[in-house]
Amino acid sequence: MKINTNLGTEICGVEYGVLKTTKEYYSVLAEAIDRSSNYTVVIGWDFDFDTEYSEGKTFRDLFEKKFQENENYKLYLLIWSGVRLGLSFKKFNAVRKLKNRSNIVYRLATDFPFGGSHHAKVVCVDGELLFTGGMDIVEGREDDRKHLDNKFQDTHWILRGKEIVDFFKNYILKRWGKYLDINEKLKFDKSDRLEVDYGFRVGDFLVSENMFEAYDYSSKDHVKNITLELIEQAKDLIYIQNQYFASEEVRRELKEWKQENPEGDLKIMLPVRSRHWLAKATIDKITYKNMKLLGGDYFYNLFNSKKEPVYIHGKVMIVDDKYLKIGSSNLADRSFGVDSEIDLTLIAKNKEDVEFIRSFREDEWFERDGGCEVVKADVVRKWYYFLPFWLCELFDGRLKSYKI
Repeated sequence: MKINTNLGTEICGVEYGVLKTTKEYYSVLAEAIDRSSNYTVVIGWDFDFDTEYSEGKTFRDLFEKKFQENENYKLYLLIWSGVRLGLSFKKFNAVRKLKNRSNIVYRLATDFPFGGSHHAKVVCVDGELLFTGGMDIVEGREDDRKHLDNKFQDTHWILRGKEIVDFFKNYILKRWGKYLDINEKLKFDKSDRLEVDYGFRVGDFLVSENMFEAYDYSSKDHVKNITLELIEQAKDLIYIQNQYFASEEVRRELKEWKQENPEGDLKIMLPVRSRHWLAKATIDKITYKNMKLLGGDYFYNLFNSKKEPVYIHGKVMIVDDKYLKIGSSNLADRSFGVDSEIDLTLIAKNKEDVEFIRSFREDEWFERDGGCEVVKADVVRKWYYFLPFWLCELFDGRLKSYKI
C-alpha cells in the first residue's frame, strides 16, 4: 500500500537533512543568517534573542551585526501572542533592548481558537534555506547528544529546492497575511545561491499542515489524519518520540494495530514529565490515562549518563523504515484541532532512503554517541493529577465547542 497523498502536499526532489540537536540547528542557522543578504523570516511558538548559537555568541549579536552591515536587512518575526501573557515575558521584553529596531518587523499571532496557540515552527533565510520541525529558538534549549547541560531533546528538518521553497513561500505569505503584506518585500527568486557547510540528501516529501478557518484551509485535519494513516499503513514497526501522548484517537489506533499485528514492534519515547506546571496537571494526566489503556510495555524514557531524565520535545514518527515524519505537532488534541502545526513526512522511494531512515531510527532512539540510556517508563499516577478531566480536556483543546 501507498500513503494517501491527499493528506498533504506531495513535493518531490527536495534537498534535505535532519538536524538532531538544537546546537546543530542553531549553528547551521547562524551560518545561513551570517551569509544571507536580505532577510530572515521566523514563524514560531517563541523566540529568544539571547539564545546562544555557539559558546558566548547569541542571535542578538548576530542580528545586530547583520543590521550594521546592511541597513536594509530585515528580520520578520511572527510568534504566538501567548508569550506576552506571561509564559515568556522576559523574551518578549528582549525585543525592546535591541538596537536597530527598524530592521525588525515584529508581530504577535492572535488568530487561533480559544485555548489554542500558534505552534508551527518555520524559518526561511533569503528565500532559499528552510528550517522546520520541533525546535524553537529559545534560551535554555541549547543541547547536544550528551544531554548534560539543558537535558533537552529535539529534531528538525533543513530543506532547500525550488518546489519546497515555493510551498513555504505560499505558507509564509498566508501566515503573515493577516498582519502585514510582505509579498513584495521577500525575494524568493535570486540568481546567487546561499550555501552552508552541510551535506544534503534528495528525497520526496508529504507536507501536512493545519491552519485556522480564517484562511479557508481545507487541510485543517491533515496533521491528525496523516498520523492515523501512518499507523494504519504500518506492517512491522512504529517508533514514536513525542512530548505528549494525549490523543485518544492515536491510542485507539495503536491498540488496534497491536491487536492485528501482535509481533509488531511498537516503541514510544516520552519525557518523564512535562516542564510546565499547567501541562503537568492537565495533559500529563491524559497521557497517563492513555499509557495505562494502551499498556505500559510500549513506553520509554531517556536518561543521560548521570541518570538524569532528558526532556523529549522532538515530534518524530517512523513506520517500517519507509516513512519518517518530523514536525511541530504533538500527539495531543490541541495539536490536531486548535494549534497551527506543520509536519513533513519523508517517503522512502529506494533502498538508500530505507537505509537512511533505519540508521536514523537506531541512532536517534539509542543516542549512541552521548552515553545515554533508554529505559522502560514507569506508568504511575503522579500526585499532581488532581484536576477534573473536563478541565484537562479544555486545556488540550478537546471540547468540541472550541475546535476549529
